[in-house]
Amino acid sequence: MPKVIINGPESSGKTTLCEYLVKKMDAGYIQEYPRIYLEMTDGVYDQEDLLIMSQDINDLINELDNNRLWIIDTNNINIKIWYQYKFGKMPAELNSMDNNTDALHILCKPDIPWEDDPLRENPEDRDDIFKLYTKYMTEATIKYYIIEGEERMEDALHLVNKIL
Repeated sequence: MPKVIINGPESSGKTTLCEYLVKKMDAGYIQEYPRIYLEMTDGVYDQEDLLIMSQDINDLINELDNNRLWIIDTNNINIKIWYQYKFGKMPAELNSMDNNTDALHILCKPDIPWEDDPLRENPEDRDDIFKLYTKYMTEATIKYYIIEGEERMEDALHLVNKIL
């Protein structure tokens, strides 16, 4: 059974969309691991932490039961974009991490209002970060679908049902 991975800039509706799809499709759910990690560090992180998060996410996804549909709130692509935006060029070990190209990739456009959160950093840069996602995914030849607008939940559900 395939995996559905939801990525996008901060406050673009990723978690809300994941929770909606999990309920509608009775799927397994991997929560946003970077958020869990950052809650344990009070939001403090450095480049090494991003590498640790990336490896942890990779391990979580690789251990999933393939007989079940899984909705995954971000994967290594999120970490790669985050690293690139925050620190510049990606290190080789991060760049070589699995992109999970066998999954259905949904990219959330940041066309909804920003919601403040102590772990979020980029309220003004969401469109720039979205462009980094599209550039990276295109260059890495990852097939992805953009979800946007007021009907994003229903559109995503229709997309997942159509493709699966």
